[in-house]
Amino acid sequence: MANLRCAVVEDEASLREDLLFFLDHAGFSVVFESDGYDVLPGLLGSTAEVVILDLGLPDIDGLEITRALRTQRPDMAIVMLTARSGPGDRLLGWREGADAYLVKPVEFKELEAVIRSVARRAGGSMEPLWTLDEQAQLLVSPRGRTVRLSALETAMVAAFCEGVEAPVSGEALASAMGEDEPARASNRLPAALSRLRKKLEGLDEARLIVSVRGEGYRFGAPLSRRGSAS
Repeated sequence: MANLRCAVVEDEASLREDLLFFLDHAGFSVVFESDGYDVLPGLLGSTAEVVILDLGLPDIDGLEITRALRTQRPDMAIVMLTARSGPGDRLLGWREGADAYLVKPVEFKELEAVIRSVARRAGGSMEPLWTLDEQAQLLVSPRGRTVRLSALETAMVAAFCEGVEAPVSGEALASAMGEDEPARASNRLPAALSRLRKKLEGLDEARLIVSVRGEGYRFGAPLSRRGSAS
């Protein structure tokens, strides 16, 4: 996905320049960019696979752009990047067709993880995936929502990636946590799994850390990873 084609629609010049610089250095191709004036014809005619879209534009509301894209460019993934931060704003964004909704200011590592996740879905070549970005210590849901992980939790989710759909034993998870002593591992593992479950349940997603009697644990949804923790 190194040559993923992106569009940037942002009226704040300094942020737009920062986004263009970031996307270029992340290995993406920016095929369209706009300050929001007379943006829709150019965006509809672009070859972009993902658009990073501000909502508070000077010439047109970003939600109107979203509705037009969903009708005329259903293949394009939409990442809303906006200052509108209320719960109702997020729900409205998703209802109008956003693939992801991020509130400014955003860390660019998080934005990169979200872009890659929504682009994978928009391509239609894979079923919806949770994606672990080990370097950024982020887990991205199929809807582009992110949960920030500790180093320990990142290692545990990476172990689930190794297991694919098969259960991962408690011993393997303990080893991923850096525990070699069985007694200490058996004490720490349930608490660590409980904390991870609570983080994921905070996204209003289905229960994802599933116990498999006699075999260990599995991640209850398709899961992939990118990057390596340093």
